[in-house]
Amino acid sequence: MSTAATANDCWNTIGALGDRSCPELPAQVHCRNCPRYAAAGRELLEREPPPGYREEWAGLLAAPPVADAAADRAGTAALFRVGNEWLALTGALFRVVTPARPVAPLPHWRGGARRGLVAVNGELLLCFSMEALIGLPPAAAPAAECATARMCVIAGAGGPWVFEAAEVAGMLPWRQRDLKPVPLTVARATPHFIRALVLLEGRTAGLLDDELLFHALEHDVAGGGPVRKGGAA
Repeated sequence: MSTAATANDCWNTIGALGDRSCPELPAQVHCRNCPRYAAAGRELLEREPPPGYREEWAGLLAAPPVADAAADRAGTAALFRVGNEWLALTGALFRVVTPARPVAPLPHWRGGARRGLVAVNGELLLCFSMEALIGLPPAAAPAAECATARMCVIAGAGGPWVFEAAEVAGMLPWRQRDLKPVPLTVARATPHFIRALVLLEGRTAGLLDDELLFHALEHDVAGGGPVRKGGAA
């Protein structure tokens, strides 16, 4: 506050913050309603800044932002293996992970990534092949033959789907700075489903693009079949 304003800060002596002896206080109720208080505020805001004030703020605003470790956390991903490849998918999409179980083929819903129906917790769900969908080479041994095989139920805007993974390592946190670009050889092998590579628990995994994955399931996998998802087991 300027010297003049400090010398006339009557609100601190005889006003609401002082002994309340100001004769105008009963009419004004509080000092903030008094014209003298408002004038002191304008004087404070309109005073000349101290030397170096503008330069100091210019330097602060021009400096690059400091990265915050907490703000850099991007989320949680489920780490799983299909065939020989480790993949990661947004953890919030996973509803259930269960031991492997039989898949019932459907006569008019076969080929490509389509596998059939599988019962999970009393509900019949469409099962697809993750390898076939994203373009990975077939595994030497079917996932069902692995002792660690799991059925993964994922849910997007189009409803739940099931795929079989040879192994599920769990839900793990990842940060934006941990993402690496996809090498050209990998990009050619898995068209555009893998948006980046991420290191999780010492494993380099392909981070799948959620939106593209569910788009392919709805339009390329479910679109050609007369089957509805859901129903009693």
